[in-house]
Amino acid sequence: MKQNIFIIIFLLTGFTSCKPEKAIELRAVIVKQERAAFNILVGKSGAEEEKLNCLINKDFKGAQAAVDKIEKGLNNIVKTIEALPAEGVKEGDELKKAAVDYYTALRDLKTMERKEIVQREAAYDKDKEKASIALNRLLELNKEQLTMSGMVSEKGAVLHNTLQQFNEINNLR
Repeated sequence: MKQNIFIIIFLLTGFTSCKPEKAIELRAVIVKQERAAFNILVGKSGAEEEKLNCLINKDFKGAQAAVDKIEKGLNNIVKTIEALPAEGVKEGDELKKAAVDYYTALRDLKTMERKEIVQREAAYDKDKEKASIALNRLLELNKEQLTMSGMVSEKGAVLHNTLQQFNEINNLR
């Protein structure tokens, strides 16, 4: 009798401690993509740093090329997440959608900097009127970017909350 109880306890412990491998893999890839985005945007020698250095040196073509690198990197992140299998994973599709929405919004915000770079270059025009128009347009673009930053922040919060729900539902910590 005691042996049967131990077997039942052992089996129940085994079943409850099993973690879904697909969920673990999905989460791991999404976390890895977060690190990739970090390296692009904040990492030393990342594309964002390259863009800023180009702007400091008034190399506007180089800055545009750096924005292209940022866009390419964020597009790769979105494609990687979209390609992830989520079948049979509780809340897997929701997590994928939240991640894709966030990185797409982030990409849209960062690629908007192309317009800003064009206006920065125009602000150095010798014609004072053209330079003034460019500076005014820069202010308008900054307002648009502020609005877009708010949307990116909201989508980031949704991703964070979705990831927490995903972890709870799949018994991941």
